[in-house]
Amino acid sequence: MKTAVPFVLALVVAFAVITAMRNTPAPTPGVFAAEAELNGALSASAESGKPVLAYFTADWCGPCQQFKRDTLANDRVAGVIDEKTIPVYIDIDENGTAASQYRVQGVPTTL
Repeated sequence: MKTAVPFVLALVVAFAVITAMRNTPAPTPGVFAAEAELNGALSASAESGKPVLAYFTADWCGPCQQFKRDTLANDRVAGVIDEKTIPVYIDIDENGTAASQYRVQGVPTTL
């Protein structure tokens, strides 16, 4: 019984650490470093012919954070996004107008 207590305590601590990490917002992926505004990106798209890639997200969204940590952090994915599109990162809590304008029903949404 004495050896079970440290094991259970270690499991509880590990679970707490993993939960805390999952609830921490992932950093904004580097491909969105230019911090383009949607209207500016649309103008640049009209000039360059490149499509806009709009990523609608929120810090509280677990699937958004996972997508940022895994897919959008992948160098190959980021390279294709950067080469082929004008990427725009839109936090729906900071820019609800754009989310409403494009009828975003949930996050993550990529248009």
